[in-house]
Amino acid sequence: MTGNPGVRTTLCIAIMTTPANSTTPSFDCDRTLSSVESLICGDDLLASLDMRLASTFAQLLAQANASEVVDLLAEHRAWRVRLNQCGKENNLRACTMNIYEDRLHTLETRPRARLP
Repeated sequence: MTGNPGVRTTLCIAIMTTPANSTTPSFDCDRTLSSVESLICGDDLLASLDMRLASTFAQLLAQANASEVVDLLAEHRAWRVRLNQCGKENNLRACTMNIYEDRLHTLETRPRARLP
């Protein structure tokens, strides 16, 4: 490889010191976290799923009528309980991934609110 060895060295150091996780989830990773949240903060794919779920959920809430909002919030609370139970599983990542994918499928295939 030709060129300035100082530039190559600087580039190598920059690559080696750049954090591997560049995708951030919808929540603050700097606060005290559960084992599931810590996993999500350190995993680009899970963080991306979290952002996708947060966006989808926000869109549904924005389109929902009052009773649908109540239902969506209750479903989401139940989903969070299931998600947090992944912390007790042997394969935390697989459990978390499955819970996110199931919830996304449920939200993305949910009939949209009808406008009056």
